[in-house]
Amino acid sequence: MRSVDRHGSGPLCWAAGGGHMGCCRFLVDRCGVPAGVTVGPSAKRLRSALHWAARNGHLNVCRWLVLEQGLPPDVRTSDGTTPFMYAVWQGHADVCEWLAAPREAAGGGCDIAATNSFGCNAVQWCKLSLRDTFFATGWNLCALLCAAVRCCALLCAAVRCCALLICCLLFSRCVPLAPPV
Repeated sequence: MRSVDRHGSGPLCWAAGGGHMGCCRFLVDRCGVPAGVTVGPSAKRLRSALHWAARNGHLNVCRWLVLEQGLPPDVRTSDGTTPFMYAVWQGHADVCEWLAAPREAAGGGCDIAATNSFGCNAVQWCKLSLRDTFFATGWNLCALLCAAVRCCALLCAAVRCCALLICCLLFSRCVPLAPPV
């Protein structure tokens, strides 16, 4: 069970990334694969099973890895990227909301303002996303992100040319349009 692909990703990373909960449980419980270990020489920049599950939107696997297997929600790759950043980038609002929710509320309790070694935070990852649906469905989360990292939600919407989010921000008046001072 220690075999890896050419990038250093093992079977647990593949199973988590595919959302195969039964396979993840089998690998950890029956085969003794540690949930928090990334194997191989390059190990895809040290992405864990949690990174792959969050990146691909598998909330059930993310919950299992954090709540039952004890992985820290802010586990970092070699460049400091967190599972939350990958979930934001791929537009998985449900995974983002769970990871951002406090542990007391049975959430992941991650640091949504974390930055990687390039100084990028989740807002920059959100801007990189090609999924305008994230802006439309997760716009409250986008506003929360902007407030957490002292960035303007309206600016982020404009950068992505997301008319729906711009309208929501301008006319709802339920989120601040400028960062807190």
